[in-house]
Amino acid sequence: MAVPSGEQEVERWSTLDKFLIVMETALLSEVELAEYCRSKGLYVEQVQAWRDACMQANGGVAQQATRFQKDLRE
Repeated sequence: MAVPSGEQEVERWSTLDKFLIVMETALLSEVELAEYCRSKGLYVEQVQAWRDACMQANGGVAQQATRFQKDLRE
């Protein structure tokens, strides 16, 4: 299980720690996610925000790659 690098304040967790938590919780039900968050001292909304940020980051890279390929063809 992902454990933040000794940091108690969630705002100071590394992006890697947040990503690992997103990965750990990806297949959990709502009840399981709530239980997981309680055990880590997190809010469900935080994990959902991190998941959204991960998904948006990947979408941005894909869009940039598509634009780059189009520019190369031109």
